[in-house]
This record gives sequence, structure tokens and C-alpha cells, in this order.
Amino acid sequence: MLQALLVSTLLITQVPDLEAGVQTTLNHLTPPVSGLVGGGLYTTANTHGNLPHFDIGIGVNVIPKIEVPKPTDTTETFTFPGLFGSLNLEVGLFGGMPILPTIGGVGSVDLLLRFTPAPPVSSDYVKEVPKYTAFGAKIGFLRESLTTPAISATVLFSRFGDLVLGFDHPTGDSVFVQMGLRVTSLHFDISKNLLLFTPYAGLGFDWYSLDAGYKEAPTLAEGAYTSLASQSGRQTRIYGGIETKLFLLKLYLEAGKYGDQVMFSAGLKGGI
Repeated sequence: MLQALLVSTLLITQVPDLEAGVQTTLNHLTPPVSGLVGGGLYTTANTHGNLPHFDIGIGVNVIPKIEVPKPTDTTETFTFPGLFGSLNLEVGLFGGMPILPTIGGVGSVDLLLRFTPAPPVSSDYVKEVPKYTAFGAKIGFLRESLTTPAISATVLFSRFGDLVLGFDHPTGDSVFVQMGLRVTSLHFDISKNLLLFTPYAGLGFDWYSLDAGYKEAPTLAEGAYTSLASQSGRQTRIYGGIETKLFLLKLYLEAGKYGDQVMFSAGLKGGI
């Protein structure tokens, strides 16, 4: 009896407060994941113009190393490369208005859609991967011409949820953490064609909100999640990239700083 009491007391002193541990994990995990979800431009600042102009393709965002404390013991961390991909569609809706013979595209609009049923997220701790959807618009301030660069602003609303992570617990059960993420992105971009390639750069702001919960259970199918208080935040990103064309195909390579993380992006698309 005394031995069992000593063992129970030892477990209680060794196992930290689980809710606080989950919150610490989420505080470290949410910023880079929101960067993967909302980041990646895969296009220049130029708009497409009127229908039927469009582009369709794929894009991938990579953060080489994400390090996050474990919820069961925040003195230990797990590390994984962040990899996130999507299918992307851009459709020209309105070509804008000219204000001078060489200055046009003012107020032009492109529709933006992104989707993937199962984004490739790489980690041994990932138990369920949700679908990803996003929609938004690119608003042109200037369309590129011989005398002017392209300048535009883009707003994108992204939804990614619910991602489920699983961890071993000292009590013998597993701890499952569920997180649903929404990201609203606003960025301003400039680009200029230089014949063989088009460099572009931008400044972006991302507002994220997180709904999360956790449970301690033998398997993922058992038990109910305990909800945590919603949290939100904002991050700034600065980035640059190049576009190069081969017939109807366009290749994009980007790099940038997203909060404290360095992120790389690549995209391939085609259209008219």
C-alpha cells in the first residue's frame, strides 16, 4: 500500500500540468504553422486582366526546422520540417481602368482559390491531417508596362482544421492535441519583368486565430476533447522571389522571413 502511494506521488510530481503543457506546445506551434498555411505567393504583382485569363498550378511552402516543446514534458522538444502544399487557381475578373496611355490596370481584380484534400505534413506526431481551403482577391494598383512596374495588394482567407497531434504520456495513455487554424493574409507586392525572368517582392501581414482542445486517452477514437480558450495573433512577413517562363508554364522560387522563421516556397503553374 505504501509502495503504491509512493509511486502515485512520484508520477504526480513528474507529470506537469497537462493543460499548461498543451498551451505551451500550441504557443510555439501556431506561428510557424500559420506561416505555412498563409504564406507563399506563387505569382508576381501583375493581375491577369479580364476573363478568360487564368492560371492553375501547385505551390509548396517549406520551413526547414520547426522545434516545439512536448505537451507531456515541456523540457523536451520535438523537431520536424514544415512542409505544406496546395492546388492554386487564379482567374482574371476585371481588367481595370487606364489613367494614361502607358499606365493602366488600376482597380483590376483577380479571384484566388487554394485547396488540397490532404496537405503533405511531415511528422511522426501527426495523427490526422485536415483539408485546406482558401479564397481571396488580388487588387491591382498598376499593371506592368514598359514604363511602370506592377503593384498590387492581395487578401486571402485560409482555413486549416482540424490537425491532430499525438504524444505518449507517462501514465501510459496518449495525449491528443486538436487544432483548427484560420489565417487572414494581407500583402502588398511589386514586380517588374526583365525579359528572361521577373523579380518580385512584398510585405505581408497575417492575422491568425486558433481553436484547440486536448484529451488523454488510450486511442484517438476514445474520449472527448477538452476545449481551450481561443487564441489569436499577428505576424509580419517580408519576402522576394523570381518568376521564369517556359512556353505556357511559369516557375516561381521564393524566400522570406516569417516572424522568427525562414520560409522557402516554390510554385509551378500554367494558363493563358
